[in-house]
Amino acid sequence: DLDLAIECKLPASISEPGRVTLPAKKLDEIVSKAPGEDVNLSIDKNQLTKIVSNRSKFQINGVSSEDFPELIKKSEKEKVFQVSQEELMRAVSLTSFATSKFESTSILSGANFEINGTHFEIGATDGSRLARYTGSLQESKSKSEKVKESVVIPGRALVELERLMASFKAGNDTVSFYFMPGQIIFLNNDFTLSTRLLDGTFPTYDKLIPK
Repeated sequence: DLDLAIECKLPASISEPGRVTLPAKKLDEIVSKAPGEDVNLSIDKNQLTKIVSNRSKFQINGVSSEDFPELIKKSEKEKVFQVSQEELMRAVSLTSFATSKFESTSILSGANFEINGTHFEIGATDGSRLARYTGSLQESKSKSEKVKESVVIPGRALVELERLMASFKAGNDTVSFYFMPGQIIFLNNDFTLSTRLLDGTFPTYDKLIPK
């Protein structure tokens, strides 16, 4: 939706490669109610997509995927960081609840995400609650200078990130992430999530936490 973009990879038996853009809500309704364990999709030359699961059959009019924008920009020039997926999921779970749910444009509707050398920190507050988690990044293979970066990630993006990590646990021990102007991208073997960052400076909360 131009603020948040998600790509997922799923195991499939493919007889012929194909691409199509389908109405997301309608596709979700069909697949979630599919009675069989497997779902078969076929696309004709007019982008008509047939979906079959056991005795259930559906048809959706799709459009050419050539018109679908490339929302997740991949760059080999950006420095890539890595973190344990289990620890990142724990960090998001223990902090995202404290983001403000009332004003989606407010800086408090997001969480402060900071990396400093080999550590990362996520902090969130809605003015009444405050949560902070500090964890460790995995060592980079390339020995480069330590990086310090601080951005504000929308709370909605953190909720989706946690959901993706919970759904794609098998075969994924690490989540990589990198920064681009106005964006942060998280990815593992099965998903990629890109989100716009919130503009503004997150309030300093260190002094509010007893040492």
